[in-house]
Amino acid sequence: MPMGQPEPQLYLIMDSRDQRVNVENSMKALIMNDKLHQWRSFKRLNVKIESSYDVEHLMSPFADILISKLRDLEGLKLTFSSFYSINGKVLEEFIQIVTKYMAHLTEFELIFKYQKQVNNENVKFIVRQIIRNLPYLELLTIRFDGCPQVTKESFDAFGYYTRRNLTRVKKLNLSFGQNNIPHFKFNFDTLFPSLESLHLNLSYCSNTNDKDLNIFASNVLTKLHSIKEMILQLCCFWSITDEGMLAFSSCISQNPTLQRLKIDFYGWRAITDKGLSYFAQEVCSKNKNLRDFTVLFADCYLLTDSGIISLLNQIGTHLPHLEKLQLDFSRSPHNKIEVTDASLKELGATISKHGKNLKCLALSFSGCIKVTNQGLEALISPIEKIAKNLKSVKLHFRRCPSIPEDYVWQINQRFGAYTNVDFKLDWSFELNG
Repeated sequence: MPMGQPEPQLYLIMDSRDQRVNVENSMKALIMNDKLHQWRSFKRLNVKIESSYDVEHLMSPFADILISKLRDLEGLKLTFSSFYSINGKVLEEFIQIVTKYMAHLTEFELIFKYQKQVNNENVKFIVRQIIRNLPYLELLTIRFDGCPQVTKESFDAFGYYTRRNLTRVKKLNLSFGQNNIPHFKFNFDTLFPSLESLHLNLSYCSNTNDKDLNIFASNVLTKLHSIKEMILQLCCFWSITDEGMLAFSSCISQNPTLQRLKIDFYGWRAITDKGLSYFAQEVCSKNKNLRDFTVLFADCYLLTDSGIISLLNQIGTHLPHLEKLQLDFSRSPHNKIEVTDASLKELGATISKHGKNLKCLALSFSGCIKVTNQGLEALISPIEKIAKNLKSVKLHFRRCPSIPEDYVWQINQRFGAYTNVDFKLDWSFELNG
């Protein structure tokens, strides 16, 4: 294969909404096609099972095809996103067969979305099979998004099953069940000594309080001393206060090797400027090697210009190597939105400090009804000055009635001259737009 070209991947979508038998036959025909055997560099299989009807009868023949015809795979990704929930026992049998006969896999991704029949016992069995049968994994994904019967019980036991069997894993992607956050009472450095990238989705754990968050952060985030990438989805932690943010931030700041950090704080409605200021000071001043920084504070209604400006000051002062910056301070319709042009002016000043390194910007102030075209111009001008260095600029100002439409048109015209920039300004003046 010529250098620079991606490795061939085979994508299968198993959907039995119309003709179940035809789906099964098509699947077999595609995998056994002569062209497939000519792809000597074929390494990965990506399967998405999406259906409104019964697909359980497909699982057994599909497992047989995998282990008999595609034994040389290095990576396997399985996504179950059907609205019809597959029986947990059927899934157990399928995963057991696949992992037992494909022990050489270095990448395994298992994603369940809205599977109502999958419960904790199924999860424990599946996790045991993965850990027991796939000792060469370098990338592991186990996600249970929106599965109501999967709780923190499954993942509190994760460390017990893992022991020292996953020492090669470099990228780990986990998503938990609903209600409460797992405490993970084990040492991540011991279980995953090669770990470089950690992606945790805790967004369904909306009952988490300050104490739970502190225990989790202390057990996990302080023990990732060689981590390069961390992605945390923490949406809808309704009751986390400034106190919880303080403890959480101090744990994040203990990872000086971080180069990419992405945290989604959507819906943290109890935090104030005090909590945001402490987060900014701890994280930015102690993670100076960051090149990709994303923090999303959508619908955090108590945040004002003061907290946002403190974050921007810390970014401008302590993150000299920043290449990608994504910030979200968007709001749903609300009568107490205290974000004004002052934040945009400070953001423009921050961008000016990173003119030589910045490549990508994604900034959202949608719903900030006090923002005007004067503030937007204070942001646009420094972006335009470094346009020759940029690759992508995404600006979101929907539901901003104080920004005139003709000004938005002018901005688009100005950036039309920069063919190297993928520029998008998403704007509307309607409050419900």
